[in-house]
Amino acid sequence: MNCLLMQVVVAQLRWDGEGQDQQWATAINWEGDQVPGPEDEVLLDNTFVQDDYAVMLPAGAVSVVVRSLIIQPAPGNIITWINPAVNTSSTAFVATAGGDAIVIGKGGIMINASGASSGTPVSVSATGFFRINDGGHYIHRTERGHTTNLVSRLSTAPGTEAGIFEFDVPSATAYTVSISNRTYGTLIFSAAAAGQNKTYTGSGTGVVNIRGQLQIRNRAAFSYGANVSTINIVRSCNIEAGGIFIVANGANASLIRLQGDLYNNGLITRTGTGPASRFQLTGNAEQAIYQDGQIGGQVILSVNNATGIRLRTIFRLEYAVEFIQGKLFSASDALLVLQPGCQVLNAGAHSFAEGPVCKIGAEAFIFPVGTGGIYTPLGIGGNGAVTDSFVVEYKRANPQQVSGVINQVVMPIDHISYVEYWQLKSNPAALPRQVSLAVTPLSFVRSLESLLVARYAGDRWVSEGISEIVSGPAQPPFVTGTISSDEAVEAYGYFTLATTETVSENPLPVRFTDFFIQSSADGFPQLKWTIADQADEAMEFLIEKATAGGFFVPVVRKPALQNISEYTYQDRETDQAVRYRIRILGPDTILATSAEYYWQPESNQRNNFRLLTLSKDRLRIECPWFLHHFHLNIINSNGQIVFRQVWPTRTIHAFADIDLSAWPRGMYFIEGVKDGRKIEVWKHLH
Repeated sequence: MNCLLMQVVVAQLRWDGEGQDQQWATAINWEGDQVPGPEDEVLLDNTFVQDDYAVMLPAGAVSVVVRSLIIQPAPGNIITWINPAVNTSSTAFVATAGGDAIVIGKGGIMINASGASSGTPVSVSATGFFRINDGGHYIHRTERGHTTNLVSRLSTAPGTEAGIFEFDVPSATAYTVSISNRTYGTLIFSAAAAGQNKTYTGSGTGVVNIRGQLQIRNRAAFSYGANVSTINIVRSCNIEAGGIFIVANGANASLIRLQGDLYNNGLITRTGTGPASRFQLTGNAEQAIYQDGQIGGQVILSVNNATGIRLRTIFRLEYAVEFIQGKLFSASDALLVLQPGCQVLNAGAHSFAEGPVCKIGAEAFIFPVGTGGIYTPLGIGGNGAVTDSFVVEYKRANPQQVSGVINQVVMPIDHISYVEYWQLKSNPAALPRQVSLAVTPLSFVRSLESLLVARYAGDRWVSEGISEIVSGPAQPPFVTGTISSDEAVEAYGYFTLATTETVSENPLPVRFTDFFIQSSADGFPQLKWTIADQADEAMEFLIEKATAGGFFVPVVRKPALQNISEYTYQDRETDQAVRYRIRILGPDTILATSAEYYWQPESNQRNNFRLLTLSKDRLRIECPWFLHHFHLNIINSNGQIVFRQVWPTRTIHAFADIDLSAWPRGMYFIEGVKDGRKIEVWKHLH
């Protein structure tokens, strides 16, 4: 028996360009001077031609069939494959291999400008893949089809996320894109070939996945008509000036989910009649928004990123902003601006705006502001003018230190908060509005009924009264809720919580009432401090120390205990003169910082004295050991002695308590003089 063995030989042909006419059909342009046939694997690379080059399919109703095509330029080079408009075949180019039948590598460009009257002129087989690697670029520059055996066979292999599929279809007629249940790498809509406004439409019920970027270029519009569906964009979304993204064009509510940054210099809008659509930022890392364009129509910007979203430019919104998780970070030069009628949905401690928020319009509004883990909305009443403009920002800081403000209050205020305030700015013509402030557990309020809305009036804090109290859930020993001013306020600026009760009755913030250090029996520093109110378990104390001339460094964190106001700590790692201070820490913020306390071992103390801070406005100068003739001077920044204390010879454990509450704020120098010689000089900022 004779056995006949047959072998199909698959040849790989490379372009050598010897014909110098860019024509596919010129035999001498190919290695071996042979035009590729149906069983050939074609490789366009820089083996023979070192520079950039282009390859053109034949004119007329000519079909080219190969086994596969790979476009793989050398690094830095560009190789362009073109199906020209003069080719009129409905099957101008077919690659029949299974697997990766057409591969466009980095630097490779494939332009399909077919002049056919029907069909899908460029395609692979039903078992093949059309693969656009990162840096590869396919341009669909024809009105003919792209679905069957092209987009339907796009490879989703790793390394194709930045492979570009660009629609740049000529003519002004709208072009329908295969979008439903499709997966693209990077998707671009262009109007360059049309030379005028160009609309691309897509519809269906299947989810659209864009694993790279979505780009809508100048004068191009992408109009999405999904009935019930989603577009997922893994990387950035870039709408150029003059570009339009119509997220819903029918009776549908679409969901656009973006994991990368948003660059909107064009228009994002909705033209349909159905419910509002959502443009949701849902990344795993912090996202950024750059906008010189507009989000119009019934489009909700949805914040759904636990890491946060940061505005990089002024961001205007017409319809609504929705808070699902994470914060929206703004700044004075990257302001969140909500236009008249714009709504805030679902803001709370889980998600809010950190930074300034602007609201324009006549309606009542609650600003969704806060910082760290604290949600502290400020509300304004209605009955304004449509041109009214307000900017609100919450600050977790001492309002008594804002722009040099001192603790001057007008009755019936007893004292104001030490830990928080709001800045409410308006345009000059804004009408008076009622103002409401949030009271959170970290406002440290014991009684809502004694609170007042306080406003800074240029040189002192005045009461705007209280007209309405809305109680929230209690978190003993503190209460929460909202308080509103008695009437519409006539002026704006800084606002904070105030109370008619004393510090002991309604402290508002946690603060130090006493801090001093004694030496233990075995000679180590024993720190003792008292706070103005009982602590909360969400707080902790950070003890810091610094050697002479050094910076403060952490020593230990000591947790606060529920309902406890007095604390001690012994530092057994110190054998030299040091300075101590204590910070009270809350969630994501510093609630208070003690004054500094100087301590030194007893062996060094006999010729020195100690400065103790009893409270913010009380100092104690202590001479704990036998001294010769000694006196104390306190000098203001103008060089004037404002306090003097003299102790006679052989004084033991002398001290002077000094009340600074009526002293002007500023820097004071404290000097101790023994036998006519300065032995200590300290600075104290009051």
